[in-house]
Amino acid sequence: MQGLRHFSICSALFALFFIPLNAEAQKISSKEALSCTDSSKCAYFFDLYAADKPLRQQLDKIFKTAGIKMPRWVGKGVSSPVTPLLIAKQPYLLSSVCEPHNCGHSVSMLYSPAQKRIVARYKTDDASARWLGAPNSTEQQLISEYETADSPLQKILDSQTKRPIVID
Repeated sequence: MQGLRHFSICSALFALFFIPLNAEAQKISSKEALSCTDSSKCAYFFDLYAADKPLRQQLDKIFKTAGIKMPRWVGKGVSSPVTPLLIAKQPYLLSSVCEPHNCGHSVSMLYSPAQKRIVARYKTDDASARWLGAPNSTEQQLISEYETADSPLQKILDSQTKRPIVID
């Protein structure tokens, strides 16, 4: 019984000291995210969110402009790898994040680090979605295709590990 108790205490201490270190975001800059060439090694949204202050500011701004408080889970939610894109020869980052244990709440976004501009689509449980940041029709199409499993963009993303993806 003593051995079991000692094991439980040691396990708890191990978790207390080491799990937070592993759970911390890597803090990958936009420049680093844009330079990712292998999809299996690209940063995740929460890594970028932790490092890129302009992205955080712009994301907060587009939520406020829409009259919505940005959800607290955005910076630490379940996210996809950031996908570098070249759209008309301009670099962009495409990603999404959803609320942990509730991916009915999600944000899919397209970010231009050079312009410090972000556009997004915010979905909630009631299946409603709102465009944030005034995306143009091309940006809306890209984000919509990114959210759709069998779309032309998803087929490219699934078949091509080499990054950036070039969109003309």
